[in-house]
Amino acid sequence: MKLYQILAQFYDELFPVRKKTLNFLTDTALPGKPVLDVGCGTGGYTLALCEKGFKITGIDPGREMIDKAEAKRAAGDVRFLCLGMEDINSVSGEEKFGTVICIGNTLVHCEDTGAVKKFFSDCYSVLVPGGRVIVQVVNFDQIKEKGLPDLPLIETERTVMKRAYSWNTSGGGVLFSVDLFLRETGRSVHGNQILLPLQSEEIRDFLLSSGFSSVRLFGSYAGDPFTPESPACITAAEKGR
Repeated sequence: MKLYQILAQFYDELFPVRKKTLNFLTDTALPGKPVLDVGCGTGGYTLALCEKGFKITGIDPGREMIDKAEAKRAAGDVRFLCLGMEDINSVSGEEKFGTVICIGNTLVHCEDTGAVKKFFSDCYSVLVPGGRVIVQVVNFDQIKEKGLPDLPLIETERTVMKRAYSWNTSGGGVLFSVDLFLRETGRSVHGNQILLPLQSEEIRDFLLSSGFSSVRLFGSYAGDPFTPESPACITAAEKGR
């Protein structure tokens, strides 16, 4: 099984909805306009934002993720589609979004910087004037001083997940490796994914070159200023009116 097929089974307990994250998204999103959640996983934040009153669409390329999200969907103006980042132009149709969200280190799954630029350009085209984009990735700026960042062990009632980064010597980028131990069966599952180690200035420059303005960087969902030591790079930008 591929990495995210495995993770879909345990995603909600490994990556639960966090109050600070939800509050940041709620406060930063454009009020009263539809939201697009790109790389929504099993729909935790998609459904939480729906409960906050947003009309929202969640997309993810993993069928297992979308099936899990659909199984949790109840009342509310929410839909889930099995689509990737490259497909967002096909989602909106005639309706434009007020906010595009791309969190959970989703952006660095792009194949190359050309794909990142296209994604931001597509975000710009599907947003209303004054619309916003919110992106969160691991802080890869640390590479310059400290090498690849360490990731903490995640332990739940059913699983133990060890995550690690290493340089992909065979083709560039960073190799994201996961070892998932299943307590009930004693079985261990391994998977990996090549990531693009985007740095904060690259993200800022790509957003500006796509037409966005008012680009702001944060180091956490508490709204802390971004520094080279921040665990995350959270970027919020606005489309001109």
